[in-house]
Amino acid sequence: MSSKSKNIIILFLLILIILLISLILVYFFFLKEGKVCRENVSFEIKRIIEEKETYRVDVKYPYFTSGFDSLVRDSINNKIQELIDYNTKEIKLYSSSQLADEQYKSILEIDHKFFGRRGDFLSTSLNVYTFGSGSVHGLSHLETLNFNIENGEEVLLNQLFRPDTGYLEKISQLVRSELELIRGDELDDWALRGTEPLEENFDQFYINGDLMTFIFDAYEIAAYAMGRITVDIPLSELKDYLNEGFNLN
Repeated sequence: MSSKSKNIIILFLLILIILLISLILVYFFFLKEGKVCRENVSFEIKRIIEEKETYRVDVKYPYFTSGFDSLVRDSINNKIQELIDYNTKEIKLYSSSQLADEQYKSILEIDHKFFGRRGDFLSTSLNVYTFGSGSVHGLSHLETLNFNIENGEEVLLNQLFRPDTGYLEKISQLVRSELELIRGDELDDWALRGTEPLEENFDQFYINGDLMTFIFDAYEIAAYAMGRITVDIPLSELKDYLNEGFNLN
């Protein structure tokens, strides 16, 4: 084997070793330590575990570390912490109330999902599961959190759309059409009531890429057995109703 061939093989092996070391470092820094970086936004996955005689708490949530300035970051993290604290306080109060069954522990479990960033808009969520001891079954609901990363403020549905556009009627129409396609049948009274053009019917939403997704938890538009139902609407269908103050590009 010529010296030139040996040099090529050695160079190839060195490149391979460097790539392997890089992959290992990425694993340990981002995954093992619970750190995530997506779309120029970084966050740590924090966890709280607390167990007493009457309750158990297991919470995982995102703590944003970079991607916007410190004041915005603190505002977003504080809002998430407020929701964690509220749900934790509620399960502790219930576990000590007369409604609780002493034979069973009340349970709070929270997990999260980060949907992404589009322009100045950031969407994440907390999936909250609670079981009050003595209850027939636990309940799960999704708390969606949408933020304007220019100021760190939470964005509600009525802030995202212009009030004089009839956006609720449009959303109601689009969601009902999608639900009929999903079910393959006309909507019953339960689903029609839950999709009336009212703010509270569509207040759980997030933006993921080119889609705006609306969340309906158990009992909102169907029986408990149907579970959580999600409906995706292309943002292009709603662009004429959006508040021009938000950059979603």
